[in-house]
Amino acid sequence: MEIGAINSMLGDFNLSFEYYHQALELAEQRGDLYLEIRALTAIGSITEKLGEPQKALKYYNQALELNKSVGNRSQQIGILASIGTIYWTLHDVDKALEYYRQALDMSREIGDKRQEAMALTNIALALIFKGEYEDAISTAKTALEINRNINNVMNEGDILTIIAYAYLNNKDYETSLQYWRDAKQIVEKLRKGLFMRVTYGNMGDVFNKMGEYDSAYVYYNEAIKTGESTRNKLVSSEHKTGYFITIEDLYVQALSNCMQLYRQTDDNTYIHEAFSYLESSRSRVLLDQLAEAKSEMKQGIPPETRNLEESYMEQIEQLSSGLTQLISSGEPDPDQVRQIEDELLEQETNLERLHV
Repeated sequence: MEIGAINSMLGDFNLSFEYYHQALELAEQRGDLYLEIRALTAIGSITEKLGEPQKALKYYNQALELNKSVGNRSQQIGILASIGTIYWTLHDVDKALEYYRQALDMSREIGDKRQEAMALTNIALALIFKGEYEDAISTAKTALEINRNINNVMNEGDILTIIAYAYLNNKDYETSLQYWRDAKQIVEKLRKGLFMRVTYGNMGDVFNKMGEYDSAYVYYNEAIKTGESTRNKLVSSEHKTGYFITIEDLYVQALSNCMQLYRQTDDNTYIHEAFSYLESSRSRVLLDQLAEAKSEMKQGIPPETRNLEESYMEQIEQLSSGLTQLISSGEPDPDQVRQIEDELLEQETNLERLHV
């Protein structure tokens, strides 16, 4: 099982699949139900990552049935949540809700607050998808209260974002903005560039919908500045181009915002700003490639810098994958989850500071 988990964290899902199957065969030979459940759950997770949700569902259901016979309800909650997520992937939201609610009931029965908050969060997301915003908000607020009580700051930021989205979709812009501001305080405290960029961009969207174009302008610019700060610290043009794709929509929104400000104020400055955004978004990829070529011709990029960047990005990907797998397992160790979260934040900070 351990070798399979290591290969999964390294992104080699096919090799991981083979090792988990070996563990499953060994468990069946020994009659070890606990190992068999773990192996089936792990295979379900890997099969899901490999893009085969129906097969993953089969493995999860087998694990669920076996688990009922051994009575490990904490692990059973994780499997129920995983099945719910598979149905979400298959666009059967009502079926997903059915399993999320089973996970919620069981987590309350055994008094597991972390899993209760996670189940409530999943339910809130499904309710937003169904357009049931009031119920989604009520559910997410319960999850928020639990996470605050158990001091889970990382998840608190995620739930604040979910509540803000629900209010935004329900056209309650003032309240949505209030929750975005609360989320902003957390992401700025954690200094997570990605979440800062997303939060600033969403605050710009809310102000834009409220017709407060000046405030929207400020936050769109903050979002672009944060995104460009991260992008400019990457070495290779390939990495820069890939990252730019994630912030391209911000340029579109900022351009539209400038046009709104021009119509409102008749100030030509905003026309020039709009053209600047347009040209910036069009030329970014070419400029990155030219800059890289010029730098390499004149002075060369230190090999250690390029190697460090590659190392940080690989570690971020591996840690993210490992954290997802750990949380989706039946009974993750809270200390281990916190350790991986800390390591992930450290590597993201290292990437940000590489060229400072």
